[in-house]
Amino acid sequence: MGAGKGGRGPACLNVALLACLLARAAAQVDPATCDAVGPRVMCGTTATTQETCAALGCCFAGPQDKEAWQPDVYLASCFYPNNDPAGYELSDPAQLDASGLGNAALGIQTSTLPQLGPDVQTAGLEIQQLGPDIVHIRIFDQANPRWEVPGQFFSPTSLLAGGNASTPTGQSQLLVQAQASPFGLTVLRVDTANDGPSRATFDSSGQRLIFKDQYIEWSTKVDPNSFLYGAGERASETTYITRNGYPYALWNRDESPTVTMRNTYSHWPFILVVEADGTAWGALMLSSNGMDVVATTDKLTWRMTGGIIDLYVFIGPSPLSVLEQFTRLVGRPAMQPYWAFGFHQGRYGYLGVDNLTDVVSKYQSASIPLEAIWSDLDYMFDGRLFTLNPYTYPGDRMREFLTNLHASNQSWVPLLNPGVKVDPDYPAYLEGLRQEIFLKDIEDNYYIGWVWPGGVSFPDFGWSPQADVYWQEQLAQFDTLAPWDGLCLDMNEISNFCDGEPLCNMPSTDALVNQLNFPQTTCQLQCTDPSASGLSVPMLQLSNPPYWIANGLTADALTTSTVSVLINHTTGALEYDAHPLYGMLQARASYASYAALKQRRPFILTRSTYVGAGAYTAHWTGDNNSTWADMQWSVPGVLAAGLAGIPMAGADICGFYGNATEQLCGRWIELGAWYPFARDYYGLLSNPQELYQWDSVAEAARSALGLRYRLLPLYYTLMQASTETGAPIMRPLFLNFPFDSATLPISTQFMIGVSVLVTPALAENETDSVQGYFPQGLWFSLWNSQDIIDARNGGQIEVLPAPPGQAPAFQRGGTSLILQGPPDGEPAPLLTSGVRASPLSVVAALSQFVTNRNATANANLTAPPPPTDPITSFGYIYNDDGGLSVETTPGCCNFLQFNTTVTYDPTIDVHFGVMQIQFGKPRADPASLAQCQDTTQPSVPYPALRRIDVLGWQRGAVNATLQVGTSVVNFSPDQFFVDGQKLTFTLPGGEILFQCPFDVTSGTLTWQSPPPPPPPPPPPVPPSPPPFPAPLPPPSPSPPPPPPPPPPSPPVVVGPNVPGQSPPPPPPGAVPVGPNTPAGTPSPSPAAGQSPPGVSLPPLEVSTPPPPPPPTPLAG
Repeated sequence: MGAGKGGRGPACLNVALLACLLARAAAQVDPATCDAVGPRVMCGTTATTQETCAALGCCFAGPQDKEAWQPDVYLASCFYPNNDPAGYELSDPAQLDASGLGNAALGIQTSTLPQLGPDVQTAGLEIQQLGPDIVHIRIFDQANPRWEVPGQFFSPTSLLAGGNASTPTGQSQLLVQAQASPFGLTVLRVDTANDGPSRATFDSSGQRLIFKDQYIEWSTKVDPNSFLYGAGERASETTYITRNGYPYALWNRDESPTVTMRNTYSHWPFILVVEADGTAWGALMLSSNGMDVVATTDKLTWRMTGGIIDLYVFIGPSPLSVLEQFTRLVGRPAMQPYWAFGFHQGRYGYLGVDNLTDVVSKYQSASIPLEAIWSDLDYMFDGRLFTLNPYTYPGDRMREFLTNLHASNQSWVPLLNPGVKVDPDYPAYLEGLRQEIFLKDIEDNYYIGWVWPGGVSFPDFGWSPQADVYWQEQLAQFDTLAPWDGLCLDMNEISNFCDGEPLCNMPSTDALVNQLNFPQTTCQLQCTDPSASGLSVPMLQLSNPPYWIANGLTADALTTSTVSVLINHTTGALEYDAHPLYGMLQARASYASYAALKQRRPFILTRSTYVGAGAYTAHWTGDNNSTWADMQWSVPGVLAAGLAGIPMAGADICGFYGNATEQLCGRWIELGAWYPFARDYYGLLSNPQELYQWDSVAEAARSALGLRYRLLPLYYTLMQASTETGAPIMRPLFLNFPFDSATLPISTQFMIGVSVLVTPALAENETDSVQGYFPQGLWFSLWNSQDIIDARNGGQIEVLPAPPGQAPAFQRGGTSLILQGPPDGEPAPLLTSGVRASPLSVVAALSQFVTNRNATANANLTAPPPPTDPITSFGYIYNDDGGLSVETTPGCCNFLQFNTTVTYDPTIDVHFGVMQIQFGKPRADPASLAQCQDTTQPSVPYPALRRIDVLGWQRGAVNATLQVGTSVVNFSPDQFFVDGQKLTFTLPGGEILFQCPFDVTSGTLTWQSPPPPPPPPPPPVPPSPPPFPAPLPPPSPSPPPPPPPPPPSPPVVVGPNVPGQSPPPPPPGAVPVGPNTPAGTPSPSPAAGQSPPGVSLPPLEVSTPPPPPPPTPLAG
């Protein structure tokens, strides 16, 4: 069984302790050779005292330094001297070119820590450049081939798999400098744009290099004032890596994120470094061996249990550009279907079809959105994959339920584990045997583990191409039995209720077949302990490597709660090396199967991942607790997944284990409504926690999810952008504000894209308010746009009201949000399909207030902008069919931009507003916009636009005009108004329609502030006194009767019909803007001074706006 806390073979065994003491009694350790944060290889035993340790000539140190929130981690107290120099020498520096690139050899110069094995005597060195901003450093054993992570498992378009579709061209941004003796490398970022000084990023000069068979160590210098992020996955209070030497272990295991710092389900050996000045660089140690990442004040160290040094350095210089470079290497995230951004509900414990029906019905009755219902093991027959329980989930009733669910545009997502039950009467198991697709043990028999169904065998995903074929065949049969819409992959670390012994057998026929109850989590297999299995010395060393990573914080064996590290994959690779890849390879097979079977965009959710898995799957943080601490830890957890290239991520809302309280669940849905993946999911023994279970939680859910659903165009657009840039959807503040050092440690706030800043209430005592930081700028509340944070003088901390159901959320000035939902007063959609059928509205938050010259809104600015500087706002949406068809490359018509510019004429104190509405991708080559005019391309349908809000406009407005091509629509005065600082354009009874492609690809909305009133005339000269008595004035004529009210404004149609297609009938009274007839003939433009039918045209003022500057969209 798994051993921890030194139970894996101490250096001096108890029976030989006296001999050790005699041999070392005269030894006195030099304190300089001892490093408490270095690799601690046990000297003596766990009971060795400090006095005995000194007599052994070893070092002694107490517990690891840690933050108050970090738990104790087991490290040997008595350990061998570990701070001696070690390194190699570059044999012929001339083999590297002037840029430091090329191939060379390294010879051993100084050795240390013989307890960890012999050193590689001669190593090969390869330094290659991948595009202008990535350098690849590979150090390998020249004499013996060693394990390397295969590139073929990554996305075909990734650099690792040989793709280069997104690799930029241009001048190199990096330079490598090599130090010959002792060997070291410095990667410099070259300022090619400004011809400025080069700056070091990765820098191993003066750091030791240890290269052994089962221990590799290499370090880089890091600035004490920089912040480091990454090295996941684990629960943590912080987004950043602590710099106290605490080991961050990487090794996938079935370990819930209910204790901070304990390694959990995923292996992300990527590090993002943000310097104090806001510049950034990154490093990926492409290794799937067990690993500790250790950061101290001045260096970052990787310690690995095998493989090679396979290091990629990303030059940056911004955090977002590092993520672009990283995902270019490992694979861009996969686009998700639109419905996946809806709200999901599931649990372990929906014990029958009636349960599912009841939950769906109650969500509907409570008017709470529900997009998908999820099923755990309950639906299976005794844990057998691809089956239905004939008693609680009979096939005919389940299919009837799913037919009704799909008719309501809702989805069903079943859970699948990788383990296939060992059962001679189980077709899926027999087929796996026939196709020879299961993992094998050291005796070349099929390896057996123990999980929920009992004894299981595991498909060898990826390594065996036939295993992927088998998986698709089984999914196809299951889809016939119960049509599924997505797949949830669980227990794929690989989880095992045994402790990874090399040989295990089934105990009896009863355990093999006749399990009438859920299997227990106690291993019931007959397993052989590695020490008694007759393994060779090399095999024993793999089972018990000389360096113990901080696995589970207790130095657990690598096999704890998983399979044997001696498993043979089909190609001969050992699980010791390949273990963290399994979850990604199952997701990869599932993604390919889904696409082939359904012919639409897949939705896969997996628990275990490796870097690059985002190209296939979404991810959740695992089986958390229903506690306030777990809710707070979920924020760094979801942010970490985004930084690792998996933007579609979330945590189980309200918690999986334990019983959520009403207050906790109410606050958690306020937070969880912002996760990219939003799902309430809980365990078998927990009290019900569906959002309708408490009235207050239901009300909070309607509020929080109502706003989320209006923001679905934003989430969907950010997801598409991530497929091209790797930028996360939910992101830490520093990604958008890297030059504001106050954002670097923030771990309780986050942003959605570049537009929205969220400050959730995460503590039980935050009942009415919460404190948050606002970077420099204007910030407008999404709950009440009149609530504004003016941080234009610099970042500031604010105390914010946090009423139930409304996590404080603010829109950043300078950004435009495109929302979707029904007009005010109409019921909110409960499904994403209802959102997609609703009209659009635009909220353009200006980067500065628009005021007259005498206003005081800018009076307190320490550095007010010049009044003639343009005031801007920009946003766009991505639009397609939501993933209902086979994936295609986005085109010009899939993007619709809204770019607002306000200019000022100080001579007349008038502001001119221009909103350009433009089809086409932001920042795209203008030549690509021609596709929007290619009427042979498929039409992309868009919902209508019914409302535009401009935030920060504190003046009146007149002369609102919409122009598309030669067609002009003049807004009547009742169609736009100013309320406080918000200017609103509405089309009562009308709307703006969009159509693309067409030869007119943009329109312009213009308006202006009214000219100031003229100065009062001089007082008149008093007239001569009238005669007395004065004559009576003539009687005033009766006022004319008021004119009848104008009819409701009809829709404005932007764009034509596609030639060759029948045009849709226009709404009654529609005003066509641009050609919109079957023959494509131009519609008549209104004559000067005339209105189109049904649209009131106010007289234009003499002033005319200057032409707007070009769009200046925000990055990211």
